[in-house]
Amino acid sequence: MKIQGLSANMELCLRTILCLSQTKNVVRVKDISDSLNVKMPSVTAVLNSLKNKGMVVHESYGNIELTRIGEKHARNSMRTLFLKNKFLRGMLGVSGFCIESDIKNLEFCLSPETFERLLDFVEFSDICLTGKCAFSEKNLSEYMRLKRMNAEKGAAESEKISETDSAV
Repeated sequence: MKIQGLSANMELCLRTILCLSQTKNVVRVKDISDSLNVKMPSVTAVLNSLKNKGMVVHESYGNIELTRIGEKHARNSMRTLFLKNKFLRGMLGVSGFCIESDIKNLEFCLSPETFERLLDFVEFSDICLTGKCAFSEKNLSEYMRLKRMNAEKGAAESEKISETDSAV
């Protein structure tokens, strides 16, 4: 799902920070710049926007860390990208020059609810393909019901985290 108020560049930066932090002890502007093949001032501009949204902790010339909310959004963005890729490339067999554009634009062609349900369907299909459950309308309905319940629970938890972070 598209995170409201975050540009594609912000999401890319969050994902990059998450990936780099898993392989490096410290993440710096130069690391992101090198990884994305962009100039350091461009990275700094995006980081300032993310900092203003409470997604990263970063002081000038210092290390970069994701906040709890930033990490959650980065992980959600990674999941979305992975599932779009899996759906278009793996399940539909789409390839060629337009695939990258399709992956980037898929969620903008659908309502947020429909897009989220599509991602859930791709996850469910993947579970069935691994043999963990039978693909049936009943199992799909139950899976979707549980996903919605977990999403509602997660939204309430995110609200608590936001309140805690803003109180600090």
